[in-house]
Amino acid sequence: MAEEIFQPSEEKSAAESRERETGPEPQIASSESPGASAESPRWPVRQIAVGVGMVLALALAGILIWQLYFPSPSQRLRDGEARFRAGQAARQQRHWDRAMSRFTAAVSAAEEVIRRLEQNRLPNASPTAEEEYWLGQAYWLRARALFGRTAAQIEQEAAQQQSSPPTALPGPDTPEVLELFMITDAETRREALNSLYRASRYLAGNLAVQREALKHRMNESFENWNWRHLYQLAQNIEQLNPEDDLQLQARAYYALALYHYHQPEFSTANDAGKPRAAERKERSAMKQAEQYLEKLASVEKPLRFRAVYLRAQVWHWLAEPRYQKPLPNPHEIKTYRQRLEQALFDPEHGLPGALGQQAQQQFETLSPMDMEGLFGLYRLALELLGRSAGTTAETSQLSKQRLVESALALLKRAGDLPEAKGSAAWRAIRETAQLFRALRAERDKPWWQDAVLQFEECSEKIATRFPQTMEPELCADLADLLVAVASATDKKNTKQLQACKRRGKDWVSRARQALDKVSPNEELKTRLVRLERALNQLP
Repeated sequence: MAEEIFQPSEEKSAAESRERETGPEPQIASSESPGASAESPRWPVRQIAVGVGMVLALALAGILIWQLYFPSPSQRLRDGEARFRAGQAARQQRHWDRAMSRFTAAVSAAEEVIRRLEQNRLPNASPTAEEEYWLGQAYWLRARALFGRTAAQIEQEAAQQQSSPPTALPGPDTPEVLELFMITDAETRREALNSLYRASRYLAGNLAVQREALKHRMNESFENWNWRHLYQLAQNIEQLNPEDDLQLQARAYYALALYHYHQPEFSTANDAGKPRAAERKERSAMKQAEQYLEKLASVEKPLRFRAVYLRAQVWHWLAEPRYQKPLPNPHEIKTYRQRLEQALFDPEHGLPGALGQQAQQQFETLSPMDMEGLFGLYRLALELLGRSAGTTAETSQLSKQRLVESALALLKRAGDLPEAKGSAAWRAIRETAQLFRALRAERDKPWWQDAVLQFEECSEKIATRFPQTMEPELCADLADLLVAVASATDKKNTKQLQACKRRGKDWVSRARQALDKVSPNEELKTRLVRLERALNQLP
């Protein structure tokens, strides 16, 4: 049995016989390591490398596709800002269609960022600090791009009409200066304003945003002022302390003084606020208004008429003990009353003097708010005439005459205003007519009669120069004043009587013509009939 086990097989014996005859077969070198087993599998190195490369390529392609179709807020805003700058450059080159296209693309970029950030936030969740920054930048870009598109359109229309665009339109070299109320489309204007105001809430440290938001808030109708937001904007600018921009500092101080003077009341957390009644105002806040006006006077010289009027209002309230509890020191009340009377009636520094001369020199360039402040001073002076303790009848009479002379000098200046200022000229007529109506008790005085005739002469010049802005009520007021002059004129003075009768009828005729162009006013029609009857009864 053992012999069978160790006995070589026939195949092995044949192989050994062939080896002896032909020699040993050559050995083929193995690629495996000497110690490797003959049964170990070979690793597919080339296949693995190709697979890894494909995975990396797909990942890179995915990243590129994601960035292309879903860019980050910062990347999308960078793209929007680039489109905005391209739009401004196209405006500079007078390529307005291209400019409007670039601005529209910038608006789309900003709206995409806003939409993504708003949609990704959980309901009722406040945005993070990073989200607030990107939202602020997006709203700021949207406001600028909406205005840029309108500015390009205005410039294009002006070029087509071979005229110049409005002087108030900011050029392409001032991209952070906006005039959103020049946007004629109401919906676009509302969107641009809302974008600007939202940007100001998110970007409290951005001086340009705060500046434009405060400017536009103050240019809104006073009845629609958002006092809460106005106060926050002014505070932000005060804290930023723009030392190189005195005009912005002045606007912020003025807004803060206004806030503390009006002392608005808020009914809800989001209420815009309404000015408080005089009897409910607090003395401490009024003193704060005075302090801000002193800060304003340190950066604005001379004070604009809006600030002069506000200061007079503050002094008027502080000089009225009936509004204040507990009663202040009588000496302090007297001091404020003297300051007020000097500002209004002093022949050297008040309305009859330097202040009135300043108004005449600046009348053509006064803003609507400064115009309101100027005429507010005259109304306040009219209210205080003769109320000062110790004022004699002679002194009171002299103050009235000086006030009327100052108003007439201003009205004469209004007659020389450019055509675009027609409404301001008629505003001067309205305020002066109010002054004469309040002094109607003086109609027997020659100075009052002469002043009315001068007033009518100046109004005639304005009516001839600015017929398109004629107001029928003011025409009726002028006819009424001429009837008053005629009724107080000596019957022997037929020349003046006939002049009053003729001019009065002319004003009634103007009033009817102007009334035909506006909505029917039965009360004014009845008044004109009475005036015409009174004029016909004159000798």
